[in-house]
Amino acid sequence: MPRIHRLAAAGLGLALTLTPFASTPAQAAPAPRSAIVRTADRIEQTFLDNCTDGRDDWVCTDRLLTEAIIGLAATQDTRYADTLGKMSMILANEVDAATTQDAFYTAQSIIAVDALGLNPRSFGGINLVERLVREWAARPRLIAGWAPSLSVIAFARAGEPVPAAALNAVLAQQNAQTGALGSMSGGQWIPDHLLTALGMVALSTQASTKPAAATALAKAVAWAKSPANATTDATGTYWGKPRATHGGQAAYTAYMLAAIEEVGTTNIDTSRQLSWLIGQQRPDGGFASTVGGTISSPEITVMALPGLTGAGYLKASAASPFTDITRDNQFFREIQWVFLRGIAKGWSEPDDTRTYRPLSAINRDAMAAYLYRMAGEPEYIPPATSPFSDVPTTAPFYKEITWLSYAGITTGWPDGTYRPHGTVNRDAMAAFLYRYANTPAFTPPAKSPFIDVRPADQFYKEMSWLASQRISTGWPDGSYRPLNPVARDAMAAFLLRLDHALTPAQP
Repeated sequence: MPRIHRLAAAGLGLALTLTPFASTPAQAAPAPRSAIVRTADRIEQTFLDNCTDGRDDWVCTDRLLTEAIIGLAATQDTRYADTLGKMSMILANEVDAATTQDAFYTAQSIIAVDALGLNPRSFGGINLVERLVREWAARPRLIAGWAPSLSVIAFARAGEPVPAAALNAVLAQQNAQTGALGSMSGGQWIPDHLLTALGMVALSTQASTKPAAATALAKAVAWAKSPANATTDATGTYWGKPRATHGGQAAYTAYMLAAIEEVGTTNIDTSRQLSWLIGQQRPDGGFASTVGGTISSPEITVMALPGLTGAGYLKASAASPFTDITRDNQFFREIQWVFLRGIAKGWSEPDDTRTYRPLSAINRDAMAAYLYRMAGEPEYIPPATSPFSDVPTTAPFYKEITWLSYAGITTGWPDGTYRPHGTVNRDAMAAFLYRYANTPAFTPPAKSPFIDVRPADQFYKEMSWLASQRISTGWPDGSYRPLNPVARDAMAAFLLRLDHALTPAQP
């Protein structure tokens, strides 16, 4: 059984020590910023210590990795942007094998990818959304545990209609009398705080259009509010069994805190639980698997972070690493992709922030850097003598520019120059991308796909190839505007579409 499933599989009973909940507005997460940063720093350091430079510990794989991505994304803190990029690359490499016939991990991966600001319909060469749709169509009765609720949340985040089987599976986990979600164990139905928290979030996405979901959500919220389902002892008030009988209370409490915030429930005072959770934080920023434990658990630590931020599976959303890019930018996903892939790094500003400068034209030296990084920074020793008269060996991006020449992607100008600070026009961009794709066999059409590009024009074949692959659709008026410089935001879009054309997403 994967380690991340242990808590979900354990089953939870009713708490033995009771405390009343005040019927006042909820104590809204997030927790103090210092507590959030300490936990996020611990998660980041655990990842860097175990998952980089060829190391591949269990904390680097599948469920724990996606939990870590979701948690760090929810902090909305750009200090974790580089680490999220490394995490996304590992996830992209393992996502195909890990999501095969696994609704749990497929749903969790969709959530993590969307939280990163990327497209779950084309990630790691896989259409994760279509894969989850097929999984529910093929074997709905075999999908249990957390997977139904995670699937509903994943479909909601992706804007995909929720299969009736998925919602029905969530509803089937609820006890009609108590309102809690749970499972059978030893012939007895056992309420489960984790399932209830996840179920609340899942049901909230469907409550406005599905009466059954609205009714079930109200019952689950009432169960969460009831004093019979929390424990109070010398350490404080928390969700889960008393510390003497079971572990994982930090995870149970954190998931319930996040669920209450994401659902928007305003009549549950969670201040005691939040205070208890903060009090359980270890000096290293982590959380132990038991109440008062002294050794931080990577598993419990990643599960605790949503309780501190108040954003979990539904609302976790990474901030752009660039101060001049927001989620409403036309090419937000594309710019996020080139950053997380390590293709574009932007500018470091005097105030220690980063900017992307989306409307600036991309220069030819930067184009070389983009393509070299997109190729995975292949092993290459630049020549001692420059192939271009205006690119000295000490020039920024010398290695990348000479690699572009070595790979046959650029030949420079007839006078022997490269003109590194010149802007890249849209016709030349087409040529760069066509050559990067290894000049695929292509017969250009007799009739141009663009009103301002003639078959006799330089780079006509390359521009029409771009259109055939839908890397460029041109402008709404049917033009391509070949002599216009390429803006940096549009360049991000061209590169992402090129990646999709070269590695089409499979279900």
